[in-house]
Amino acid sequence: MKKFLTVLLAAVMLLGCAVVFVSCEKQGPKPNLDLDEVADVLDDEGYEVEYSDDEDELGVGMVEVLTAYDGDNYIHIVKYASTATAKLAHEQAMFEFDTEIEEIKLKIKLYEHYIKKYEDDLDNDEIDYYEDEIKDLEDELEDMNDEVCFGRSGKYVWYGTEDAIKDSKD
Repeated sequence: MKKFLTVLLAAVMLLGCAVVFVSCEKQGPKPNLDLDEVADVLDDEGYEVEYSDDEDELGVGMVEVLTAYDGDNYIHIVKYASTATAKLAHEQAMFEFDTEIEEIKLKIKLYEHYIKKYEDDLDNDEIDYYEDEIKDLEDELEDMNDEVCFGRSGKYVWYGTEDAIKDSKD
């Protein structure tokens, strides 16, 4: 039993290291952190921008929040009242992203299983449907891994597409 627990603990630690490594790969460029200025810059670039700097209205330690998108690109930046809160919020965002990635991978496996296991029971339209779903999910997974960037600096936490982050600096 001790040997099993030791192996299990080692596996959990290895998995934790893998998650940290994957999370570090998503680190992207740093946006302009003057959110009032970013709101103006992205508005001029044609983004739909929502910006708030009313700490009392936002609650839970969020001092400023900016969200901007233009259809293909988006950015979300939050300034928290403390670095400890920002660190936890960053960890939460990374966890949610990694969970979404795993959910997509599981859907792909499920659809592949349907095709393989029930191929004789499915008609061509159903097989085509599952194959199309798999392709769409694989494309979504690739886009998420290639385009989504996360970051934290002091009290600031952000995520978004690399292009939107770069546009925040113009």
